[in-house]
Amino acid sequence: MTIFDRYVLRLFSKIMLVCFGSLLGLYLLIDAVGKLDDLLDLSDSSGNLWTVLVDFYAGRIFLFFDQVSALLALIAIIFTVTWLEKNNELTATQALGISRWRIVKPLVIAACLISLLSVVNRELMIPAYRSQLSRTAQDWDGTKPRPIWPRHDARTDILIGGKFAYAKDQQISLPNFRLHAPIGQFQYRLVAKRAHYLQHSPQRPAGYLLKEVSDPDNLADLDTGYLQDRAVIWSPKDTDWLQQGDCFVASNVHFDQLTAGNAWHQYTSSAQLVRELRNDSIQHGTNVRVTIHRRLVKPVLDITLIFLALPLILRRRKKNLWMAAGSCFLMVMIFYLLVLTCHAFGNHGFLLSPSLAAWFPLFVFIPTAYSLSGVFRS
Repeated sequence: MTIFDRYVLRLFSKIMLVCFGSLLGLYLLIDAVGKLDDLLDLSDSSGNLWTVLVDFYAGRIFLFFDQVSALLALIAIIFTVTWLEKNNELTATQALGISRWRIVKPLVIAACLISLLSVVNRELMIPAYRSQLSRTAQDWDGTKPRPIWPRHDARTDILIGGKFAYAKDQQISLPNFRLHAPIGQFQYRLVAKRAHYLQHSPQRPAGYLLKEVSDPDNLADLDTGYLQDRAVIWSPKDTDWLQQGDCFVASNVHFDQLTAGNAWHQYTSSAQLVRELRNDSIQHGTNVRVTIHRRLVKPVLDITLIFLALPLILRRRKKNLWMAAGSCFLMVMIFYLLVLTCHAFGNHGFLLSPSLAAWFPLFVFIPTAYSLSGVFRS
């Protein structure tokens, strides 16, 4: 690495940090002011406002970085090249016979590293804060009732629903499970006072423990219901660990999928999303598949955006820098407009398959970036 490379990287890093810090501070200020009453209420219960702010915004900072990292890298590169051009450093290096590509090479490498950091952040950090990110300031402790999105368990043909959900104990108030067809001696409905989601254990599969069952009213006389030699509705009559008046419904529909609606996959790692696609209890929409493909293609899209914008800056003379910046802004608008439009089509199954919805922008922009790359050879 040459002295000039280190100089360019230091300049890029400073601009990147300033831009990220400024946008992050603005986001935190606006968001905290909007939630000030709720945050103060939380601080009254915990005794320390700063602790509340750190707990509430720690995961959201990682989420914010995931959303703006590609655009910030582009802005930092544009400002770095503009600074070099403004101070005639770009002209001086070219006068020494150094190509434009060699000048911007460290910037492209830095953008690749930021893209890699974004992937690590997306797959490791955000899933680690999934529980906190799914909570609001009004229900930070998970004790307030949340609406339930009823989910159909495709494996058992049971519609899982209820009146409210409580995130802290993963509890459903007044659960109402509807059976499409009888399972053993159990008919078409299971109603109880509350239900608790239980993770898989050696004693039983994952599912919901229904407490104080009111329908059916003859629960104590019913045998465990089976589907294809697999116990689905466990009865206290022949299950030792169940108390009288309770029953257990085996299901791979997770509690988060009842309370987060269609947004549950936003904070989930790609590996977990792939495992969920293999879950025969849930019939996932095309949006989950679009999300997986979108995450696969995102690092390549981020670098492609850099190669679309750089030629527009480098091909302009110093007096036309503002025109070059405007051209870059227009290119970014077209880029994200096409990407978001393709994702929307894929999510709704309109014209594009989930894979094509994520990859189609590359088929458009990579040839465009290649056609503009001639400026690097001068």
